[in-house]
Amino acid sequence: MKTCQLFCYHVNDLYSQEVADLKHGGEESVDNKRYHWTDELQVRNVKDFSIQENGIYVLKGEQSVSGPFEFPIIEMRTVQFDLVDGSKVEFAFSESILENFDIQEEGDKILLKVSFKDSEAFGNPISGIYISNHAFPESLN
Repeated sequence: MKTCQLFCYHVNDLYSQEVADLKHGGEESVDNKRYHWTDELQVRNVKDFSIQENGIYVLKGEQSVSGPFEFPIIEMRTVQFDLVDGSKVEFAFSESILENFDIQEEGDKILLKVSFKDSEAFGNPISGIYISNHAFPESLN
């Protein structure tokens, strides 16, 4: 049984390593942040996982007025985890917002690091789901 750590980083294009080196000993500062934000999620009891590039993710939910909904979102990179108890967990990312996507497996640990472009607006409607604003269903805005 394995554990997956997902680390997400929203890259700040205005970050300057040169400024960090010259003025702050190589470290970021209040006015010079490497990332706008970071996020971390963990999935335990992973039996197996698979990655699909340029696939479809189905965004499901329920609105108070109109009820249940399902919207297929295209051009998504999905990571599906099959858990020991038979359940599944899925992370999904619009391909257009990805700056970097790296997954490493070592022993009982799976490390997934995802960086998002600063130039592409996106939403995070559900933990682990990151959808480009261009692909987000208009009826949910």
